[in-house]
Amino acid sequence: LLEGCLGDVPLVHFLHSLLVRSSVTYGKVLPLPALQRTLGSSQLSGIQALEEMLPAGLGSDGAQPQARDGAGTGADGGGRHRAVLSALYGASASLGEQPSMAAVVAQLSSIKAFRSQHSAPALHALREGKASDADELLVKVLDQEETALPAWELQMASAARLNALEELMSWDSLRDVLRTGVPEAASMGATALQERSLRAELGRSILEDEKAAKASLDLRLQEAAASSAVQAQSAEAIALLAAHAISIKRFDDARRLIYEGYDAFNATWHRLPLLAARARHEALSSLPLLRGLEAFLDAPSEIPPQSRPLSLQHDRFSAWADAALGKIVVARACGDQQAEAAAYAELGRRCREAGNLVAAQDMMRRCLRSRVHQDHRFFDGVMELKLCQAENSCEQLCKVVQKEADKHKDAENCLRYTLILAKVAKAGWERHKMSHEVAWQALRTARGLSEKCNVPEQGQAHARLAEFADSVLRRHEEVDGALSPGKAQQVELVDAVVTSVLAALALAKESGVDGAEVAAEAFRQAHERLPRVFELLAQFPGCSSAFEKGVKSVAPWPFLRWLPQALAHLPKVPALQGPLQDLAKHYPQALFWPLQLSSHQDVVGRRQEIFRPLWAALEKSQAPIQLAITFTKALECLTHPEKAFDGELTSFKNALVAQDHVLAKARWKHLWQRYVEVQSRDIAGSVHVEFGQRLRQRLLEYSRRLHLNLTSSELPVSELDLKTKREAWQKILTELKQPPQSRAWPNSKAPIEAFSPWLSRFDARGSWLGSAEEQLEVLGQYRGLERPDPRLHARVLRFGPQLLIMASKQKPKRLIILGSDEREHWFLVKGGEDVRLDERVEQLFGVINSFAAPDAAVGLRVRTYAVVPLLPDLGILEWVRETKPLKAIVQDVAKVKSLNEIEANRLRIEWSSRFKGQPLSRYPEIFKLPRDDIILAFRRCVAAMPASVSLKAFFWRSAVGPEAFWHTRQRFAASLAAASAACYLLGIGDRHLDNYLLCLRSAEIVPIDFGYSFGIGALLPVPELVPFRLTGFLLSALQPLAGPQAHGTFRDSLEEVMARCRARSGLLLDACALFIREPLLDWTEASRRKGNGDLDFLPKRRLRFLSQRLQGYHPALVLKEEVLDNTHQWVKDLATRANNPLEAIIAGLDPEEDPERAKVYRLGRMLSPAEQVDCLIRQATDPNVLGRAWEGWAPEI
Repeated sequence: LLEGCLGDVPLVHFLHSLLVRSSVTYGKVLPLPALQRTLGSSQLSGIQALEEMLPAGLGSDGAQPQARDGAGTGADGGGRHRAVLSALYGASASLGEQPSMAAVVAQLSSIKAFRSQHSAPALHALREGKASDADELLVKVLDQEETALPAWELQMASAARLNALEELMSWDSLRDVLRTGVPEAASMGATALQERSLRAELGRSILEDEKAAKASLDLRLQEAAASSAVQAQSAEAIALLAAHAISIKRFDDARRLIYEGYDAFNATWHRLPLLAARARHEALSSLPLLRGLEAFLDAPSEIPPQSRPLSLQHDRFSAWADAALGKIVVARACGDQQAEAAAYAELGRRCREAGNLVAAQDMMRRCLRSRVHQDHRFFDGVMELKLCQAENSCEQLCKVVQKEADKHKDAENCLRYTLILAKVAKAGWERHKMSHEVAWQALRTARGLSEKCNVPEQGQAHARLAEFADSVLRRHEEVDGALSPGKAQQVELVDAVVTSVLAALALAKESGVDGAEVAAEAFRQAHERLPRVFELLAQFPGCSSAFEKGVKSVAPWPFLRWLPQALAHLPKVPALQGPLQDLAKHYPQALFWPLQLSSHQDVVGRRQEIFRPLWAALEKSQAPIQLAITFTKALECLTHPEKAFDGELTSFKNALVAQDHVLAKARWKHLWQRYVEVQSRDIAGSVHVEFGQRLRQRLLEYSRRLHLNLTSSELPVSELDLKTKREAWQKILTELKQPPQSRAWPNSKAPIEAFSPWLSRFDARGSWLGSAEEQLEVLGQYRGLERPDPRLHARVLRFGPQLLIMASKQKPKRLIILGSDEREHWFLVKGGEDVRLDERVEQLFGVINSFAAPDAAVGLRVRTYAVVPLLPDLGILEWVRETKPLKAIVQDVAKVKSLNEIEANRLRIEWSSRFKGQPLSRYPEIFKLPRDDIILAFRRCVAAMPASVSLKAFFWRSAVGPEAFWHTRQRFAASLAAASAACYLLGIGDRHLDNYLLCLRSAEIVPIDFGYSFGIGALLPVPELVPFRLTGFLLSALQPLAGPQAHGTFRDSLEEVMARCRARSGLLLDACALFIREPLLDWTEASRRKGNGDLDFLPKRRLRFLSQRLQGYHPALVLKEEVLDNTHQWVKDLATRANNPLEAIIAGLDPEEDPERAKVYRLGRMLSPAEQVDCLIRQATDPNVLGRAWEGWAPEI
């Protein structure tokens, strides 16, 4: 069937699906060439079928491939596997899937398949953008005739060399290689070879004016006119031929070719899989070139308008080269030398950013020769190139820029060249070759010039000044340990940061993101720097006047994103009253909830008066304050009374032990009124009334038995004297630790009126169009990333009649709000917990997502949800719909009701139970076991996991076909990578199977429950030693191509997120400063228990670990220091022992383990993002680490 249905796409797709589903049956006997020939009909499904021909354990310790055979295409497993991997490399290359290509190279290296020692380094260098190094190595590979390289390796090397030569713009070499023939011709296809040949000839013709190249192109043009051969070519090749026709003024031929190019694109487009995003993106790159050439033919005297801008990350170099060649041809035909220079400059920028400095220099020389007049963009490109080459000192370059800037008298050009001067001077300062004064003066001058002109660079001048001043301040912090308000230079720098950030925000348009790209980027940078402004104002109060003056020109909505930070800094930065009062006026319901929380005495103590002006402003705004307060009380009633009672009892106990009689009496009165009398019976339901009755009976019994007066809300002072009543109070407080229990509900569903009649009766359907006091907005609609319009926000109309009670410790409830938008809004109401940590972690996820924003479309983001803390022990969280916990997915795939029914989990529990005592008491013995015993036991458990119980099986079952499965897996890998990077940086632990949700629509991972964040996992009774969860069940979705070390999309995405976060680490740390200004109640209590008078000590220490991760410290070094804070004696003994066995486990220092891993650790240096990611993955997948993990974490799954 495969041999005879190459043109029947649906049938090919069906056969590929059959192969994926039945790989065990057919994968061993299917001829590889037959499958390869079907790739042109259905690429994505064909790739999936190819992958299924690989063994599941390829590249792992358990896979022992057979000895290498010369041909690499034999029937034996080893040769066949290499041939399949080679076919996968070619198919992934045709789709532009760089991560998959990298995974193939890693797999081939792991099974020692490459005959040439230069093959893997060459392919890696090409992927890293080092085309020159790659070409040098690939020449050695292809010249190794004596080694008799197998065909598959020759094909991969020759294909890679063609890419390298294109990247280097070595048109002569590329043409020579194509003329002599390439070993990969059979797999690559004639169409792709013709396209490259045309590109090489056109490059020589246009750039070098070579007559032989022109003659060859003329011959191709004649052949195209005389036959229909052009129809077999790609749209890109036809467009290049049309460009040549225009260059020799054969306009009729050019127009005919353009129309044929459209037809070729249409044919290609319909053959591409719908979900092959990169391949479809690359196919689209031919359209701007065709359209530009057509626009020129329609108006030969005009330069066509700018088409879709190309992307350095998503467009191949060939697309940039084609676009530049087309623009040069059109510019020459129009006689516009300046446009030709612009085309050279654009291609030069692409070469420079790709690391090809030789080609970049050639392009910039051509640009300068072609230009009619100087353009600041050309000059900027030259300076960027000079900085990359580092042949001239920055000081010399500054003189050149200054000389050029002096030639211009108009403010706009002076501003642009001054910004270039500042860029060069800043580079010199960063390289420690110059002082900061030159850049500082240039940026100050630029800021002054920006006030005289109206160009996109106006906001850029302010944003760059703020960025540079902040960088200088951070260097002062590193050197001096802290900033000093007494130093005039630092005061000047702080003033520059404050005024420049506000100026950049004020220059933004209404929405903050409209207008030119430069202006939008300046706004974004300023918006992200607001938390740093708050922090600096707290340290430098003298700069508050500058803030108060500048903030008057700024719209209030940018402060919405950073409301928690602003309110936390308000007691020390009164200047924030202005923007916060503007928020109260324009967005009162956005301010109410965080203000209610910040005003609570448990958060600010006796500093409540600072918030009174904001409450007054809210009252003037006609906001529904009383309704919101009542709503908060009603939500408090959704907490089971016995769960909330424990916290109130602890507060009373603390006051009693401290012998603070006034506070103790107040706490007792509040406890009595809320839990015994249940004063708000119109709000609280029968559950609370029944609890109060049972609690009253207990207290009356204590009064009779222990002779204490506990019969009213007023507690006599005499009853609080611990000298005479200590024993009685000890008995009471101990017994009340087990308060009366509320009734149970069948099916975990309860009527809402049982907890709060007010919520049950609430109905705003008749009044939601009335006055503002009656309109309560659905929570969580203010994100702070764009100007909100409250008129479009959904309003609360009613509440669903039933609550769903969760099974966790605090029994949170799912509440359904029926909105004015005719939708159900699902929320989780949590009582008895401080959800501020969840809110802050979600905010930090948002910051990380802003770093990865350019790739969010392919799933490289952390899926977030709204969290609104209402009180220190009450909050409401957005219910993430259409998701499922990973634990439920495991049970679903395994067809069991409990993990204990899975053999792997059962074996794990049986093994750990061999050690005597309770589960927690077993781990001191488990950690003493040698590495070999742990690995043997762990792999025995993993081997018991059925192959059918995998996330891959779940995805395949949920997908409509191979393409959908491929797309699902790609999005999952990117999402998991983003979540893993965020969890590692923020120290989020306890990633068991219930704390990851999987979106059933997008396959994105949704992290939840952040109680063990900022390194708390290392302080548990059984310390967590993994940076994130990457167990076999998760890895199964990426197999078999990813291998045990998660090569491919996951590793690439993880490296990308880590690199971006490290590049902008200051912004992430600024957002985290909130933990110091307003520490969580748990953190404050932990500091008190340790007897530390400095309540900021614990937050500062935990944020120091975050800073170390962002700097590139080895993950094992950071974890080793975190574990030292563990208070459990056996962990302390293990971590402080002379030979430090815990360090050996974490870092993999056992001589039998990977020696390269131990070598990197012992170097003790900062790691690059790629090295850091490699260490993280090795630590997360180390069986010696996973085998010692807490059994409830289920490391074997």
